[in-house]
Amino acid sequence: MLRTICLFCCALALAPAVLAQTAPADASNYSKLKAEEAANPAVRIADYAGLAFYADDDAKLAPPKPGDPPRVVFFGDSITHNWGNKKYSDLFQRKKNYINRGIGGQTTGQMLLRYRQDVLALQPKVVVFLGGTNDLASYKVADVVSFIEQNISSIVELALLHHERIILCSLTPVSDAIKPQTDRRDPEKILAINTWLKKYAAEKHVPYVDYYDAVTDGHDRIQTALTVDGLHPNHDGVAKMEPLVEAAIAEELKRKD
Repeated sequence: MLRTICLFCCALALAPAVLAQTAPADASNYSKLKAEEAANPAVRIADYAGLAFYADDDAKLAPPKPGDPPRVVFFGDSITHNWGNKKYSDLFQRKKNYINRGIGGQTTGQMLLRYRQDVLALQPKVVVFLGGTNDLASYKVADVVSFIEQNISSIVELALLHHERIILCSLTPVSDAIKPQTDRRDPEKILAINTWLKKYAAEKHVPYVDYYDAVTDGHDRIQTALTVDGLHPNHDGVAKMEPLVEAAIAEELKRKD
């Protein structure tokens, strides 16, 4: 508990200098939020974790009833958020029990702060977690990889404490083919985080989904044909990733407690 509280405080103290990712073009609430932040930077400080982003949607969700399909929450940054846009995939339109709680530009520290509201309170059976790439571009700490690992560890501990099944997903590679990305997201650090994620998932007996291998060009860069900008997967990139996480979700839902 003390460790979690300390990490919460660190997350607040180490607010990122920039929110680097973008959200789907049709995400009007995201656009409104960004406009408000641009006009008044205090808006972002006042709601550093982005709790207001899904507050109304969370409030509208009634608790799951017996017989309802088990809820699955996808939790992360703009790669997760974009997934909910039909431009990239119709997964969330087909699977009504799948809930998207991605926010563009978020770091693992911000995700940790909003985990109770946007995940625990929704009572999911399974959580799909993808995060960490924005930390690399935002936080100025001595060991950002270790900082990311600590935040993810706290998220996993919260999930397991509340008997949620959590799936850890690898970070995807980046590329400079379309626009500069590797200067802010070091490919070596992405590999280090993924190596730790795989090992940590095994230690905690939770699934690990390897998106990295699905979209890499074999040289530790994302395939140009699979990305919008060298960071975000496009429709074809998501199509490579989706079957992997769907298979992991299906296995978790079949597994007996």
